[in-house]
Amino acid sequence: MKTGGPAFPIADFDFQVFKPSTDVEIQRLLSGMSLRDYMAAKALGLCYADYLNYAAENGIQEGWRDGVAKDAYLMMPCYELVRGSDGVRICGG
Repeated sequence: MKTGGPAFPIADFDFQVFKPSTDVEIQRLLSGMSLRDYMAAKALGLCYADYLNYAAENGIQEGWRDGVAKDAYLMMPCYELVRGSDGVRICGG
């Protein structure tokens, strides 16, 4: 699954303070939050509001929190980044 890379990579990582012991740990510390997670977090508010409108008519459903989170990630294909020589375009725009 593609994540879009890091949303907030750490530019001047201090190896003296964090002292990572493996390459995997170094990568994890340098990467920051994934762009996919960041964009899903941005969509979460809209998905929650949409669910509140649904719940007002149909009542609160068991497991609604999982459904709202899944809906936020289902919006990700719209936010999928297409990188080209002319920069970054969102949704092919």
